[in-house]
Amino acid sequence: MNRESGGDIVIMEEVLSSMDRISNLPEPILHCILSFLSFKQVVQTTVLSQAWERAWRTFPILEFDKTFFNQVPSVSCNNKIEAQLGDEKLSRALNYVEGTLRTRRREMIRLDKFTLDLYELRVKELGPFVDRCIFSALESDVKELKLALPFHTSARVVDTRPGMPSVDAHNKRCYNLPQEVLCSKSIQVLALSCCKLQSLRSVKLSSLKKLCLTSVYAADLVLESLVDGCPLIEHLSLVNCLGFNTLDLSGLTKLNEFKVRNCLEVLWLSIQTLNVKTVSIQLSLPCEINVASWLIEVKIEAPNLSIFRYQGDVVSFSIGAMTLLETHLSFNKNNSDIDWYSEYIGLLAMFHNVSKAVNLKSYKGENADIPEDLRQIRSSPFYGYNNLDFAITGTRVRVAIKNTIDGLLWISPHLRTVTIKSFYWNWFSFKFEFSYKKQAVYEGGIAQCCKSRPISCWRQCIEQVVVEYTSNGVNNVKRYIFNGEDIWEKIDWLADLDTSLAWSVEL
Repeated sequence: MNRESGGDIVIMEEVLSSMDRISNLPEPILHCILSFLSFKQVVQTTVLSQAWERAWRTFPILEFDKTFFNQVPSVSCNNKIEAQLGDEKLSRALNYVEGTLRTRRREMIRLDKFTLDLYELRVKELGPFVDRCIFSALESDVKELKLALPFHTSARVVDTRPGMPSVDAHNKRCYNLPQEVLCSKSIQVLALSCCKLQSLRSVKLSSLKKLCLTSVYAADLVLESLVDGCPLIEHLSLVNCLGFNTLDLSGLTKLNEFKVRNCLEVLWLSIQTLNVKTVSIQLSLPCEINVASWLIEVKIEAPNLSIFRYQGDVVSFSIGAMTLLETHLSFNKNNSDIDWYSEYIGLLAMFHNVSKAVNLKSYKGENADIPEDLRQIRSSPFYGYNNLDFAITGTRVRVAIKNTIDGLLWISPHLRTVTIKSFYWNWFSFKFEFSYKKQAVYEGGIAQCCKSRPISCWRQCIEQVVVEYTSNGVNNVKRYIFNGEDIWEKIDWLADLDTSLAWSVEL
């Protein structure tokens, strides 16, 4: 035996010795190690030693996600041989899932987590398989249950144009979640995607703390039963859900965080709870719907709420006594009606009264461009803010910087700093720092440009503007100082960014 071979043997012995030491660790520690590995890596550990194989058989976390099913065809194959091979792979994968669950149940292992993500599979008749998996998990007292069903059976967002499938048509094709799930005493986290909730009896999820519903169909009575039957919920998320028109969360006294997004049929929303800290509301309406006849009312009674986010059209808000640390508003402007701007200004003023800081978003800055006629009769909604952040959400849009700055300074007169950012496609940022003449109080006469009394008009009293400009792909910040009577002309010199030029503006 040569020296190199001898060295290899020594190294191998050291590796095996090290692995033996790890294998001798208590099983809970081996489980902890497995929890940091992917499912594929977890299964691979079973060949290392009997201790690792035993640790896998008793491992309480089973995550059969898209990485597990990535070898199974996601669409139907025209080739018969490929289709047959695909069916065989799918059959083996499904049998493995069920076999693993049976082993845990036979060993009387309580599951900490069970994930079944079939979303990308385009295979019909999976309902019985999903039922068996769910019942096995429930019999193992699963604490965290995550299910994602194939898209073609989901309660997806519905196109309301004539001739398109109705909500009822999609409802009939949804996977019906077994009633037993909604009566589980062990489930603490429940995440459901692309299924239908039906409640023929009372919901009793006495341990549930987190509920996430995505593309789920649930009627009003089901949501009402969920609220009544889940007294410990701290986190609630509803995304792309259908079937319910009203949502009253007043019964969730421990609710800490709430998010609702793209739930197209919600007409009335009420939040009356003491402990909620973060609320995020995004109502995105398809253009085929007549917004003027689609009434939405949002009622919030949450004195401890600290962060509030809203995206959607101008709607009726009812807000109780509260002091928000941050408010993020993005109102969709679907027309140029002066009445829309009037309601918009009223909402800004309302949130200003309850918020220490308000951040605004707009598609291309149009929400800041308040009509001159309205400026003559309405007062600015913000007073007393030193800083204002304004985000551009549109892609490949032209932004008139001068008009946007002018509008923001009307909305909140005498700001010290204004930041305009875009985070889409190619990123850019403008930061404006304003210095004003000493006398900032109106001294008589009539302000011709706006109703800004008793605050003097910023157009006449800006003394200096410092601009910092940063764009995508530029490491350094460009800095410019504007003085003199032609400040606005110099600001206009920055204007009308063209995204088709990749925001490449030479200042």
